[in-house]
Amino acid sequence: MKQFCEQVFEDFIVGTAVVFTSPVFEERMGLSDRLAIQVVADQVTGTTPSLTVQVEHGSDGRNWAAKNGSAEINAATLSATITNNLTGVEPGTNPSHGRVRLRIALAGTNPQANVKIYVTGRDRVP
Repeated sequence: MKQFCEQVFEDFIVGTAVVFTSPVFEERMGLSDRLAIQVVADQVTGTTPSLTVQVEHGSDGRNWAAKNGSAEINAATLSATITNNLTGVEPGTNPSHGRVRLRIALAGTNPQANVKIYVTGRDRVP
C-alpha cells in the first residue's frame, strides 16, 4: 500500500560535493518498508557527468549508514541534450532505522545539473 509520494529534493548541484535530502523528510521516508526513487535531471553540463543516489538510514539523525551494499541509482550517466529520467528501488529487504535520507553526488569533470528527486514510500504486502 502506498504511504506517500513526495518531491524530497530540488536544487542545482555544482561540482562533486555530496549533498543530502532535507531532514524534514527523514522520518517520513523511514516509515515505509520500500522506497521507489525517481530523479529528473536537466541543464546538465560537464565532461562525462554521472549521478549517484544512495539510501542512508540511522536512528539519531547524526550517524548514518548506507542501507544497501550498492547505491539505488549508481553512477548513472547524464546527458546534456535531454531531460534525464532515472529510477531506482530500495526493496525493503532489511528493515530501516527510524530516519532515512538520500545521499546525492555528481561525478565527472566540472559536473552541474538541476536535480529533482521524487520518492514513493510503500508498505510491504504480506
